[in-house]
Amino acid sequence: MATIQFKDDCDSMEVGLREFDSSWTWQANELRAIDVPCIWGELPLGFRRLAPYHSQMMSEVEAEIHKRLNSRAAMALCDSEVSALLDGIGDILVGLSGGDALVSFIDSTMANEVEHDFAPLIRIYKNGRVERILGTERVPPSLDSDTGVLSKDVVIDHETGLSARMYIPKIAHPNEKLPLLIYIHGGGFVTESAFSPLYHNYLNSLVTQGNIVAVSVEYRLAPEYPLPIGYHDCWDAVQWVFSTTNKESWLKDHTDFDRVFLAGDSAGANFSHDILIRAKDDEKVNILGVVLVNMYFWGTERIGSEDMDTPSPFNKRLMSTIWPTMYPTCSGIDDLRNNPFLEGAPSFSSLACKRMLIFVAEKDVLKDRGWFYYETLKNSGWSGEVEIEEMEGEDHVFHLFNPTCEKAGNMIKRFVSFFKQAPSFLR
Repeated sequence: MATIQFKDDCDSMEVGLREFDSSWTWQANELRAIDVPCIWGELPLGFRRLAPYHSQMMSEVEAEIHKRLNSRAAMALCDSEVSALLDGIGDILVGLSGGDALVSFIDSTMANEVEHDFAPLIRIYKNGRVERILGTERVPPSLDSDTGVLSKDVVIDHETGLSARMYIPKIAHPNEKLPLLIYIHGGGFVTESAFSPLYHNYLNSLVTQGNIVAVSVEYRLAPEYPLPIGYHDCWDAVQWVFSTTNKESWLKDHTDFDRVFLAGDSAGANFSHDILIRAKDDEKVNILGVVLVNMYFWGTERIGSEDMDTPSPFNKRLMSTIWPTMYPTCSGIDDLRNNPFLEGAPSFSSLACKRMLIFVAEKDVLKDRGWFYYETLKNSGWSGEVEIEEMEGEDHVFHLFNPTCEKAGNMIKRFVSFFKQAPSFLR
């Protein structure tokens, strides 16, 4: 396993790498010190274009970095420091591999050459550097003074670094059991975090108004961790929640497992659909209701107004290009995880929940696909109850960027009523 060790003054890092041979077994170890002045924030590494065993090697380095920084803070480097770090790691890899291709890839002269521009979410440079434009700020867990909601971070899988932020409202009675919300954040599979102020504040509001416990999943992001890794992380988090060996006190002592809800916005809604498909084959996972907000699905055949130009940065150009880049092993735009309406996709009739609430936004390029999802589910023979609401005059995930507006407040109230309303066959 690659090792990352920080010296006490945090002014340098040592990277130990072990090379794979052709049979995928570990070979000799080489240790190199890379002196990089650093500040704490996010570490933007990306090495998607490496040859297969180089990719595996770098994934070990990235995983170890993120795992070891997970309990502290992530590390942010300015452009020159990133280049120095990449060059240093590149020197090690070139020495191990003897390959010329890797030299040009890591070459810092390409540090400012953009290979993929998915603004305003992310840019990927030819040297492998990943620049996240939105969703990079992080806030710690806390006791929220306005709502009284308490939050904490938990590690779900120490090997992968999969983690979550948990929330609990003021508990009126020591033995009180509350509904549980599992929340999957959006961000186009490439940005945002359960630890960002955007989602931290939103979950505080949902938890206090809904009087629920919440688990907000911190899955690994593409392109450093290309899809389908994010799908696996989200499913692993759901299985962790329902595990009979889970000793997490907020779950064990304060959660009513007959009232577990799942929610996600944008890419998080896409992940949520995948969870519902998998859950039908796992009898331990018992999800009562699901809320899908501005769901992220696409396809080569356009639905409704998807071909229309829109001033929104979340537009048809972005939707048509980001998916195959972040999921390099997929079958294309019409991969069944991106376009679950095609023949051969798992039937909507088997979705493992009893109720669903869908939100679409009038100005969102994804609106008509959200309506199509609603119609497909309603006509599939699924035995549950589905509702849909369209937010007039609003764009993609407006409620996160303008949480104090009246319509965002109405959305939270609708969330809360959904948590409290039992399916008709239970009433």
